[in-house]
Amino acid sequence: MKEDFGILVDIDSIMDTRLGTLLNIDPKKAAVIVKDGYVSSNNDHYGDLDEEFQERYRARGRQELISSTVTGVPVMIAGLLTDVYNHNKKHAMQKVPVVYLNIEPYDLSDEEIEHMVKVLKTEMIYPDVDVVAVRSDMSTVDPAETEKHKIRVVILQQPEEWIASLMDQDILPNSIFKDMTLIGPRTLRHIDPETVGAIDIEHKEGPFRTLEFMMGGMVDLNLVNPVIFRSSVLDEKYVVAARDVSDGKKPDLSDLIT
Repeated sequence: MKEDFGILVDIDSIMDTRLGTLLNIDPKKAAVIVKDGYVSSNNDHYGDLDEEFQERYRARGRQELISSTVTGVPVMIAGLLTDVYNHNKKHAMQKVPVVYLNIEPYDLSDEEIEHMVKVLKTEMIYPDVDVVAVRSDMSTVDPAETEKHKIRVVILQQPEEWIASLMDQDILPNSIFKDMTLIGPRTLRHIDPETVGAIDIEHKEGPFRTLEFMMGGMVDLNLVNPVIFRSSVLDEKYVVAARDVSDGKKPDLSDLIT
C-alpha cells in the first residue's frame, strides 16, 4: 500500500529573501549586518535599515528574490526525506514523498519557476522526488486542504502569519491540523527591537517553547534554529546583482541562484 507524504514549503524558506531585501536597500550595510551575526540571530530588526526593510519586505518581489541565496531549508527537507525512506524500509505502508513549492507572492515566468524547482531538487539531494510548484494564498490553506493533499509537513518563513490568518477566519481553533507538523524559525518579530536584543536565544528559549505549547492543541509547531532559514553567502557577485536590480537592470536569474 502507498500513501502520499506531502511537504509544503514557501519560496521565502528556501531562498533568503530577507538578505535579498537588505541587499537591495544598501549592499554595504547588508554586509555589515551579516558580519554582525545576521545568520544566527533571532532578531528580525535591522538597525537604521529596519523601517525601510519592513516596508520593502512586505512588498517584496522579483528584485528581492533575484538577490537572494539558498538557505539551509532544502538540506533540512533532505533529512525529512531520509526519514521517509527509512520508514519505507520497515513498514508495508509506503510513503511517497511529494514536495510542494509555494511561489506566492512572486510573479515568476514559467522558465523561472522551472529553475526554482531545479534549485530545490538539487539542494535537497534527492533529485528524483517530485517537486510541484503551486501558487497558494496561505490564508486559504486550512486543515481540510492539507489533509486533501496528504501534507504532513509545512515549512514557512513566517508561520505565525499563517496561524493568525486562520484564527482571524475562525478556522482555528474550530478545526485542527491532524498528523501535520509546522516548522519555522525561532525568530522574534513584531516586538520592540530593544526587547529582542535583551533575549539571549542560546540560554532563554522560553518565548518559543511557550508558543509551541499554546499551539499544541491546533497544530504541532516546531520552531528551529534560525540559521537553517538563512544564508551566509554575501560576496561581490550578489552585491553587484543587487546594485543592478536597483538600477533597473535584469540580471540572469539562473546565474544568481546557486
